[in-house]
Amino acid sequence: MTSTDGSGITTVAERSPRWFAIFETLIIGAVVALAPSDKFPHQVKHVPKPGAAAYLALVTIAVIVGCFRGWRMGLSMDQRGATVRNYFRSYQIGWPEVSRLADGSAYAGADGWKWALNVMLRDGRTVTANGTMASRPQRAAEVVAIIKQGADRYAIPAELTGNATRPGTRWFLRLALLALILVASWLGWNG
Repeated sequence: MTSTDGSGITTVAERSPRWFAIFETLIIGAVVALAPSDKFPHQVKHVPKPGAAAYLALVTIAVIVGCFRGWRMGLSMDQRGATVRNYFRSYQIGWPEVSRLADGSAYAGADGWKWALNVMLRDGRTVTANGTMASRPQRAAEVVAIIKQGADRYAIPAELTGNATRPGTRWFLRLALLALILVASWLGWNG
């Protein structure tokens, strides 16, 4: 979904990163919900029914919140600044804090790295808007045009080509966290 409405608000929320986040949330939720009953059947028999129900309720709430967070991923630009909603964190960035908009990249699973918008801040930090990740080069060109239009409206430099740049180190932290979860699960199941 990419739009510019009459009030000057530009919104970019691509479907593929949002569906990818929701799919990941559902898979991890299913693993967390089903792992105890599959690998520890003798222990699950001794868990009080209210405890098991509470566990499943917590997992269900976490999955619903995670799916909601995945669906809200995107970028919104208005007269006050940019709002970047990623899966784990949202950023409210005022225009005085932004030095420029630049090409970046976000991880798209088996498809590798795809173009996504980087918001470059005056203090040297970079915020990648994962919800702007385009699934195809043609779609990236359309997203870039909409973002440039919004940046021009607020006099923000936008050096955008639609080509993915080399990823930074943040992707490594996400993969390390996923690896830690998988190793902990494996040790719990086989321990």
